[in-house]
Amino acid sequence: MSTQTDKTINTVLGHLIKYKSIYLPLFLIITLSLPFLFRILNHNYLLISTSSYHPLYSATQINLSNFWQNPYHLILHLFSYLPHFPYLAQIFTSLLGVLSLLLLNNITKRFNLSLKEEFFLLLFIILSPVFIFTFATLSHHSLFIFLLLAGFSALFSKNKFLKSLSYIPFFLIPFFDLFSSFLALLLLALYFYLKKDNYVKPLGIMIFLLTSLNLVLGKPFLLGPYLSQNILFDLFSDLGGIFGLSLFAFLLAIIGLTITWKKNKFYLTYFFLPFFIPLYIYQTSSLIYLNFILLIFATFGFVYLFNKEWKLQIIKNATIFLLILGIIFSALTCIDRLSTLSPTPELEETLLALKDQPILTPDKIFSTTENSYLIQYFSQKDPFLTFDDPLYDEKFYLSQEVLSSSYPSVSFPILERHHISHILITEQMQNTLPHDQGLLFIFKNERFKRIHLSEQNEIWEFN
Repeated sequence: MSTQTDKTINTVLGHLIKYKSIYLPLFLIITLSLPFLFRILNHNYLLISTSSYHPLYSATQINLSNFWQNPYHLILHLFSYLPHFPYLAQIFTSLLGVLSLLLLNNITKRFNLSLKEEFFLLLFIILSPVFIFTFATLSHHSLFIFLLLAGFSALFSKNKFLKSLSYIPFFLIPFFDLFSSFLALLLLALYFYLKKDNYVKPLGIMIFLLTSLNLVLGKPFLLGPYLSQNILFDLFSDLGGIFGLSLFAFLLAIIGLTITWKKNKFYLTYFFLPFFIPLYIYQTSSLIYLNFILLIFATFGFVYLFNKEWKLQIIKNATIFLLILGIIFSALTCIDRLSTLSPTPELEETLLALKDQPILTPDKIFSTTENSYLIQYFSQKDPFLTFDDPLYDEKFYLSQEVLSSSYPSVSFPILERHHISHILITEQMQNTLPHDQGLLFIFKNERFKRIHLSEQNEIWEFN
């Protein structure tokens, strides 16, 4: 490329950096809107992902006897009294994404980052599949991220009144789960180490006391839903994962880690890696927080390559261009998958038909675990297994037995013992389960009766 082309690139980049507070939020709004636009074009007006229906259902179940819920569910509960409740919940969640980006923009100014590093860090966050998924679906992580950023944004302020406002988000954070409290305390300790600001001490004591209370009340270590059971498959969005990292960002992060390691830059960030990596194995949704660390190093790696003098400028420009295309590709593949995720209108029809069935406690509905939130929300029935079931491991093993066994002597006792009266078969199950063996095969038994068929979604009654 010519020198003139390079000057043009730098001019455009300089303009984008100067007005990033305008361009980047607008870009994020467009990015979060695209999955819904594609979904609507396919005549699907339902929320994205089965996981979105977990907080929806939880919000509708709150009453005076169980009001001790996380703040996200409580807010959604307030929305539940308004028309078009699910869509208001999604607008609220996406708005949290935009506000979180603005807070990030404010916080990045407090660190020793170049203007390019600030810009590309925010841009990479917008284009990261994990960030898109978090704010394009309903997730309590959206509110937690916003509160955490709001708390630290207030802490960084020199205005005493604004600084005092940090008590509000940090007071709410422990009411999510124990992990939220631990992460907040860890970040506050890091802030104190860097800033020597005694203001954080009462905040830390407050969080510690509230966390102790939550321990007594039996708050979980991590809130659900658990987004994936295949941790390797979903690690990278580019390789087919719905909730995964960008492969290109990961490669840039390796370069960034090498650079910062040599310069002892941001070395404290390394302490978070041994914490989040094993946590991801326990619950894939924790990838949200690992993603932020990854993108910090990816930004360092990218800006290093961008600023570095190459012997052949054309090779440099081509490399930078391909890396940017790769980052964009990761975002676009994520957006495309989100637009086609379950549930579909056909599945909704089937679930509403299930709602009309006279199913009484203790009878339960059998299906794959991913469908449990849909069963709860649309049919108002009890699924056999949910991700947050205390007996998850035991029940998951039994569900695999039912799905795979071709022998009624194996399946029937399980179905009877656990009061399973109906079985929901979705299109996805039709496409993944074998038809010549396992559950779909033993449907030929006279104890099963198909009572509903919609496209490839079915309801079977077990007598």
